Amino acid sequence: MTFSLTPQNGKKLQHRANFFLFFPGKARFFAATLVFAGFMLFSAGAQADLSALNAAESQQKRQSFIRAALSFQGTPYVRGGNTKAGIDCSGLVCQAGLQGAGIPLPRTVLSLEQYAEKIPESEREPGDLVFFNTTGRISHVGIYLGNGEFVHAASDGPRTGVIVSNLSESYWNRTYRFSARIFPAVEPERYSAPAAGQAGGTQGGSTGPSDGPFVLEPAAAPAPAADASPAYRLEAKGTVLWDFGFNGVFPVRGLTVSASAAWCKNLTVYPGVMAGFSWDNRHGTLSVPLCLFLGIPGGFSVFAGTQFFLHSGGEGSTEVFFPGLAGVSWTSRARQIGPLRLAFYQSMELSVIPKANGGEGILPGFFRLASGLTLVFEN
Repeated sequence: MTFSLTPQNGKKLQHRANFFLFFPGKARFFAATLVFAGFMLFSAGAQADLSALNAAESQQKRQSFIRAALSFQGTPYVRGGNTKAGIDCSGLVCQAGLQGAGIPLPRTVLSLEQYAEKIPESEREPGDLVFFNTTGRISHVGIYLGNGEFVHAASDGPRTGVIVSNLSESYWNRTYRFSARIFPAVEPERYSAPAAGQAGGTQGGSTGPSDGPFVLEPAAAPAPAADASPAYRLEAKGTVLWDFGFNGVFPVRGLTVSASAAWCKNLTVYPGVMAGFSWDNRHGTLSVPLCLFLGIPGGFSVFAGTQFFLHSGGEGSTEVFFPGLAGVSWTSRARQIGPLRLAFYQSMELSVIPKANGGEGILPGFFRLASGLTLVFEN
């Protein structure tokens, strides 16, 4: 007889643990060790069961797994959440495993990546997992439905919470990394995707649960590739410039407005260009900064460029100097606020201005901070 860690059995195990924890001293340690060993044994038994499933049994498990995940559609995203009041991406997979297939699954994206068996796209079936790199590492997971669709708990973007998306969508196509299998493959046939309206589709993020059956039929044609149009990120920033040190001067030294564009298609390092207008009261300058930058998905970037001066009221030269502007920046994840997607922007900059009239050296106070908001558009 094999034990599966269902929610009911999990509660029983918890009650046993609570009982043993009444023991004092070393007895408590040994009791906790026994409980932990029992949990690992039961989990291993449930995992071993999966490899013994035949095609029909695997089909049933996959069906139940997908149905349980789709029942969460419309649930808001909550980091660390496990219920229909709020859930995250790995929590959705974990709960679908418990509630649908009656199996315990790892709780984090990293542990799911290590637990599941990686497979080529040509062998991917509904009920398999799809993994994404959205932050510079594997950080997001979904459950594949077929025909390129997958159900997941999205934390960012125009639609959040538990939704159905498609791998051909630009963002998911760009960040997709690999597929992995929990249940044995159903060979030589595959599941079909839910009929239109059952899984909600990808348009508008329908939140109705699926009621139709998942049936076996010959494998569908591969999902269409993403369109050939470039994937890019546009930003419009407004920032306040601050003095870097505490030297008795008023900390706000100026303002900057700028726009940037980055090329993101199938890249982990995004090249881009930035230009704008900058008023720096510390040096009495109105300039047009022009920079090149390299960004990564986590929001960090490095930039370097120059400044074209429209006005200078200080002792600095107005000649073009390179690098006249350089630094590092961080942009938070964009949040949907009404019709806009806004993010917080912070940078540490070097604004280098040589002294005018052949003077040696550069003007003091070239370190500065910039803080503000950026309006984000990403295709």
